[in-house]
Amino acid sequence: MDISNCDMCSETEVCVNTKDGSHVCLNRGGCQTADWVPFNHKCYFFRGQETSADENIMFCETMNTKLVRINNAQDKAFLETEMINRGIANMWLAANDRAVEDEWVWGPGDGVLNAVWGVNEPNNAGNEDCAELELNQTVAFWNDLNCALHYSGAVCEDHYKIYL
Repeated sequence: MDISNCDMCSETEVCVNTKDGSHVCLNRGGCQTADWVPFNHKCYFFRGQETSADENIMFCETMNTKLVRINNAQDKAFLETEMINRGIANMWLAANDRAVEDEWVWGPGDGVLNAVWGVNEPNNAGNEDCAELELNQTVAFWNDLNCALHYSGAVCEDHYKIYL
């Protein structure tokens, strides 16, 4: 690791190089930085910029993380609360049906079992292969969208770690 780029890290942080050649300073325990929100043994980074699903996937990958998944009702409730508190109306999810229409997966071989679709969704109106979480007042529902739309922000997730 080239530590010459790590002068900005504090004594309680470790410098890690990312895939794009830059670096990040990570806490030795927990989430990467104070910009990340811990919840239920995971860390979440909320990106407010509205971009396409693919751009958000790449953004998360530059931080060695993944686009957010909703594994249970607690995850959904946490994300709803964060959306309300942050004024976020929509966020991309990792779920998609790109490979086989109407077979929603988080990734190859990892089917979506707990989707909370909105009324008449998914409807595949206009080549909609990516899922978003859409906030309707205080309740969020899933919606399918065209992956190329610059419509929703991203939430990257990472498992809570003990950094060495």
